[in-house]
Amino acid sequence: MTLELTPNVDVHRGSSGRIRSLSHAGEPFQPAGFGPLAPRELAAEYLREVAPHFQLEDSALTTLAEKVDGLVREEGVRLRWEREKRVGDVAVEQYAQTYRGLKVWNSSVAVRVHTGLAGVIGSESQVDPEIHAEMPDLQTAPFTPERLSPETLRRALNVETRPDEPVINHVSLVVYQFAPEDRFPEVDPNNPSF
Repeated sequence: MTLELTPNVDVHRGSSGRIRSLSHAGEPFQPAGFGPLAPRELAAEYLREVAPHFQLEDSALTTLAEKVDGLVREEGVRLRWEREKRVGDVAVEQYAQTYRGLKVWNSSVAVRVHTGLAGVIGSESQVDPEIHAEMPDLQTAPFTPERLSPETLRRALNVETRPDEPVINHVSLVVYQFAPEDRFPEVDPNNPSF
């Protein structure tokens, strides 16, 4: 069953016309046929209901109970639980979008659960339902977690630093879609414009 978009549901769309957020604090979502659910379980049930509105395939919902782990897998787009944040009576359950098991950069779904009402009061989606990326051969890729060192990073960035810099705290693989229109123009170091 799909969550009905009644006049009590505030719908926000992105520039492409796709639904990006649903807000329904006056009509909290509570699944029929279930007793009280923990916020994470409630968020998962809610995502199954709103999946068509956010253009999520059923296969993307098969991993809602799994935590993001960064392991490469032979699979398409999925949602995996990432974290819960609490502020007062609201728990925000965040699900990262993954592709082939890897997190997709800046792509997630957040579900707001009002714990006092035991209902979902809204959600936001920044997922891209159509990701098709060619995975590099990780045996020969130059910047895999095993091959990235401070020296490799210095050379790649073409920067001079002290011998003990930069410090690499964590390395993980992500899926990133390069969008040239989002880049800042290159600046001529001999003619900076501020």
